[in-house]
Amino acid sequence: MLDMTDTCTTEAAPTDVVKSTPVGAAKKFDVFLDQNGRASVRIESEGNPCVLTVGSPLMNAVIRKRARDAGQILKPSALEARNEELRQDAEEAGRAYNTYHRVAPIDGGVEIDLGDDAHTRVRIAHGEVKVMTSGSEVLFRRYKHSKKMVMPVPSGQGDFNLIDKYLQNLHPVSRMLLKAWMTYTLSKPKVPTSKFVILQLLGGQGSGKSMLTKLIKRLLDPAVTDVQTMPANEKDLGIAVQQAHVVCFDNLRDISKLMSDRLCTVATGGSQTGRQLFTNDEQNVIELHGALVLNGIHPFVSESDLAQRCLPLSLRPIPADCRRSEIDVEADLLTDLPIIQGGLFDEIAKIQMQLPNVKATLSERMIDFSRWLGAMEIVNGVPTGVYQAAYSDILNQGQREALMDSLLGAALVEFGDDLGDEGWTGTPTKLLQQLTFNQDGVGTRSRSWPDNPTALSKRIVGLQAALLTQGIHVEFHRGKERTIRITKVAGK
Repeated sequence: MLDMTDTCTTEAAPTDVVKSTPVGAAKKFDVFLDQNGRASVRIESEGNPCVLTVGSPLMNAVIRKRARDAGQILKPSALEARNEELRQDAEEAGRAYNTYHRVAPIDGGVEIDLGDDAHTRVRIAHGEVKVMTSGSEVLFRRYKHSKKMVMPVPSGQGDFNLIDKYLQNLHPVSRMLLKAWMTYTLSKPKVPTSKFVILQLLGGQGSGKSMLTKLIKRLLDPAVTDVQTMPANEKDLGIAVQQAHVVCFDNLRDISKLMSDRLCTVATGGSQTGRQLFTNDEQNVIELHGALVLNGIHPFVSESDLAQRCLPLSLRPIPADCRRSEIDVEADLLTDLPIIQGGLFDEIAKIQMQLPNVKATLSERMIDFSRWLGAMEIVNGVPTGVYQAAYSDILNQGQREALMDSLLGAALVEFGDDLGDEGWTGTPTKLLQQLTFNQDGVGTRSRSWPDNPTALSKRIVGLQAALLTQGIHVEFHRGKERTIRITKVAGK
């Protein structure tokens, strides 16, 4: 086994990125496999433990530094040989530990890695917020691009509402929902039961959406790359999501159906597999699970399944005389961030305490977020259901926009809106004829328009949930022939 009593991160890390744990401070080195089968290194020090992935840039930096200290310069082949030795040691050791990035589950709450040099943690459990410089047994994995969170003011001295001064481009209701989303997202570790709501920010030029996205990232999961472009493929999406708790994609214009499906998987949890090397048949599993922030000028969510998992918020243009440079905003943030960060942790603790007593009044697709809003209603002393109704309204509006962006979806909405109390019943053939007639031929030659009754039925199945949010109930019946019944839901 290699003699490893070294750093948890590299000396060459960018400014404000976690840099190193002194060599002399390390007491114990251990190799193991994590829950995904990755060979990992656990380093115990005077404070809290840290974890590196075998073969990662940070691990390679540690190995090279050990070699330099011994007067050696490692060639790539020698570096890979040492990594392979560590992998074999991890497999032979038979030890398995769970590791996390930024947020981990603990009894009664969560533990958050601040990402600083001292490996400080913030434990939020049983209504209390505790900063821990030692004594934690949770294993956090860090990546080269990770940055440290701001050190919060002591518990009880923070003020999460101070963030409102940076949210003037949001309607008060949207401001409340954004703060709910932030507390909810930072309270959710990446475990199978966690469901993440996708934050969708829409705003024209001058609305401050990019700056707001950067602020969100800074408070929840700071990194060297705070915003990035949408990956071109599933593999790159998986890598981005796997190495962060919150991933922010900037200036989206449209999302393909395939990528839309993948984003749905990220929100609720899943994985992708592929061959690890072209020379073998082993599978490399990449987890598709995490929180997403998507922003753009034009509406870019057209698939109803994705819309059900989003929290769409519209940003208002900032008047020219109210705009401030990023330098001026940054000067204020340096003073305000510790107070906001402390208030954010305190708010999570308060909501967690009320959560066991809450039942969702409106059963939306992301019901865990509805329950979180219910607990937040108790904390803020507002009547039951107020925040949940606001979420439901804005979600239904997003669903309608997604439907109206679809040629078939828009046709069904218009058809359903014109129905009387008796509704409509007929075969898929008759419905396709009626919808095509209503379209007056406009757009019906498009690839997105079903060219036969079977295709129509299949596409309607995918739109049923979204149509129901608009008060349009679609049922399929089988008898001598297949029929479709469309009715309006009372009260919608």
